Amino acid sequence: MRIKYLSIVGIAMLALSVIPAVSATAAVTAKAGAACKTAGAKATVGTKALQCKSVKGKLVWTASAIAPVKPAVVDTACKPLAADAPVYKVGVQWSITGALAVYGIAEKQGTDLAIKQANKCGINGHRIEQVFYDPAGDAAKGVEYTNRLIQQDKVDFLVGGATSSGIALAIKAITQANDMFFMSAEASAAITDPVTASPLTFSTTISTDVVAVKMMTYLKSKGIKSIAVANSSSVYGTSGAASLKSAAATYNIKYTAEQYDEASTDLTSVLRKLAEEKPGAIINWTSGTTGLVYFKNASDLELSKSMLVMSSFTYSNPALMKQVGDASKNVIVAGIKGTLLASLTPSDPDYKNLKEFGDDLETEFKVPITIYAAQAYDAMAITLAAINVAKSTQGSKIADAVETLTFSGVQGTYRFSGADHRGLGGKALEMMQWDGTKFVRIS
Repeated sequence: MRIKYLSIVGIAMLALSVIPAVSATAAVTAKAGAACKTAGAKATVGTKALQCKSVKGKLVWTASAIAPVKPAVVDTACKPLAADAPVYKVGVQWSITGALAVYGIAEKQGTDLAIKQANKCGINGHRIEQVFYDPAGDAAKGVEYTNRLIQQDKVDFLVGGATSSGIALAIKAITQANDMFFMSAEASAAITDPVTASPLTFSTTISTDVVAVKMMTYLKSKGIKSIAVANSSSVYGTSGAASLKSAAATYNIKYTAEQYDEASTDLTSVLRKLAEEKPGAIINWTSGTTGLVYFKNASDLELSKSMLVMSSFTYSNPALMKQVGDASKNVIVAGIKGTLLASLTPSDPDYKNLKEFGDDLETEFKVPITIYAAQAYDAMAITLAAINVAKSTQGSKIADAVETLTFSGVQGTYRFSGADHRGLGGKALEMMQWDGTKFVRIS
């Protein structure tokens, strides 16, 4: 198998290979907590990596994450899967019709691509079979389809939260109750936090908390002392506003906010009210069409003449910015480096990874890189890598495997742990500004 930028099978194999093989007796001894005898000795217990270290003069076993896997060209000879190869069934939901289709279609392309690449060699000798449903942004349908996937379709695990934080939260409740692993690609912090309430739930989308801190760090560096936030009434909108409020308090930035109905077609009165506070920056947080309404209304009110105009990272997408012409010019967002691919040089450490992912999207679907395709691809790739390590689709075993992974993905390097079920921090984000034709890095 040859995976050009991410090795789904190869990543898992490499992750396992960095820990020397040890006898079952050594592993059991380590698990039992007996003192180790040689500093530097290593052992494995399931998917956990252990190392013998000196702590306060005593040699003890300490847990450590499996070493990072570097993105690289991986050529691993493998036999084609037999026609009757056993199957791992994955349940997938993205909203590819309705108001969220602009995001959901790209997400489906990401998971489809990851599955196609995985099936070149298979995972543990298994073929990946996808059972897909489109809830079209409808929470009731999302719940219905989740129950159907588990009870009727008998899937082994779920990837994708239907392109909606609200639906992802509903899916999480069902999968947790059924001891099933769920990898979301939605942003609300509540999907994975607290981890104690979400032991089998992970996400590859950078949380609203992390994005908010990135934005406040940037604004603080620019001397901004106050912000005004307009947010939709959706789960994503309210989650983003809460994250911004918390981050603003941390950075001692004054916070004012107004919430509007997600179905609003004019935000002029909301923006005028916020502008009266004379903020240094105004931020809109939504994932719906109100984001485009916001750009038009903010432009009509000429807000950019007196404050920075910013938006949630949903809009770090050139296709969306182009829909409103000059109205989106100079808008600032936080986004992934892949959005800036056209301006990256080959010397950039992530260029090769991103270029090859972009080339594959173009070949398969005739589309450029977007944050949605990237987060969905990583969601499937990480899940399959973890299953390859766990040798099981049992929810707790996949979760244990993910928690040990340091994974070089399209969006950045994920460092999962028992306390972090997203794995991506602010370093995966770039502050960027739309110049009318493309995004330009400003941080």
